[in-house]
Amino acid sequence: MSDGQRTLIAALQVSLDGYVRGPAGEGENDWVDSWADALGLLGPVDAVVLGRGMFDGRYEGYWDGALADPEAAAVLKRSLGVFEEVQVFAGRPADFLEAYVTLQGLDIMREHSDFLSSDPIFGPTIKPRFDSVRALDPAVGTRWNAWRAETTVRLRQLLPSGTFLVLPTAPSIAPLRFLRDEAAGRFYDAALTLGSIAGHAGLPAVSLPIATLHNCPLGLSIVAGPDEDEALLALAVKIA
Repeated sequence: MSDGQRTLIAALQVSLDGYVRGPAGEGENDWVDSWADALGLLGPVDAVVLGRGMFDGRYEGYWDGALADPEAAAVLKRSLGVFEEVQVFAGRPADFLEAYVTLQGLDIMREHSDFLSSDPIFGPTIKPRFDSVRALDPAVGTRWNAWRAETTVRLRQLLPSGTFLVLPTAPSIAPLRFLRDEAAGRFYDAALTLGSIAGHAGLPAVSLPIATLHNCPLGLSIVAGPDEDEALLALAVKIA
């Protein structure tokens, strides 16, 4: 379908009852893991439409962790062993990114308004970022500050004393220096989303290059609960 400017391609996996499954019934949706091998095909896709039955099953949890490249995630899991899995993003990782970008942008406007109003000249890479900051409506800050307050409570409840959250520092190893445009945008959006978790909740975090992939360091972030800074550093020393 085309509106004269862009083409929309839709791929749907849904049955009339909101579920796609095999003859074994609801338990037979372990083929969801095959999507890990197909993520490279999804770069140009704007949206994937799933039935309610599929999403409420393993898909919701799967996509919570799909910010990391499947190969990188597998390497980190092998390095750590078995841990209890938790739902950090509550099914909405995009909220973490939008809240981060919006609230950071509003902070920039408050702190550097005089500088920005002087029409400084930026390079082609950084200019779009500051243009988007100038376009922000301060009123949206109320919504995202409320979201951040609720998210802080939920994340801190996941981390009682002595408990740590481990997750990839970035989607994979450092990107190639010539990575540009949409590919670069996807990488950095995912990296900012992963990195925003501790910042939103005001939690201490460290990043350790504990594994390698293609002979390059692969980082693991460890997030601790509030006032657990010393325990986090002790764990980091032990792992390192």
